[in-house]
Amino acid sequence: MRGAYGQASPEDQALLKEANAARAEFHRNLAIEQDRLLHKALTCPEWGKSNTNIRHIIEAVQQLVNKYGTAPGCGPFFLGMRVWLETQRGEARICVWRLRWQSVTQAGGESFTNDSIKTLRQNFVANHGMSSEAVGSEGAGIPEWLMWSISPELSDAQIQKLLKVLPASAKLQDYNPSGEVVVDVAGELGFRKAQHVARRLCCCFIP
Repeated sequence: MRGAYGQASPEDQALLKEANAARAEFHRNLAIEQDRLLHKALTCPEWGKSNTNIRHIIEAVQQLVNKYGTAPGCGPFFLGMRVWLETQRGEARICVWRLRWQSVTQAGGESFTNDSIKTLRQNFVANHGMSSEAVGSEGAGIPEWLMWSISPELSDAQIQKLLKVLPASAKLQDYNPSGEVVVDVAGELGFRKAQHVARRLCCCFIP
């Protein structure tokens, strides 16, 4: 009911306050559960060893794409991965893909959180130690940033094979990429071997 001048009655105001409180509690519990799931995925001991076999890496990424490549909410993740690998190709310095943890917890649901973190942990190098803070609901201890890089042993030709199994750029043009790519200018993460990096050709026309 409405009171004078169109204002909500005390009864309606009480119902609205109760509904807002219930909504806030739902989102708080959801955030806690998402953080718990992410923390579990990030610390699962069975996923801790990084794989360097390019065939296995390609197969793992392909499986992730097959399952989630067209799933709602997952497009930005795959575009972010594509931008990262494209930046790394031809670059001797290590490029770090820096993600907010919400990129995997609020994308394709619980299964995507598990599968994406499993794929990244088993096939790429985690650099979360570079993050200065731990965040998360109820003290979950989640890194502020999730940071990943390739193995320095991967060649540009192998990176190109990885790019081929990702969704094409044209299919991702409606999205913004998840995260950002940071080049390790100081070389703290080492450098790729010269024979693994294709030379970037520059054609200059001098009149």
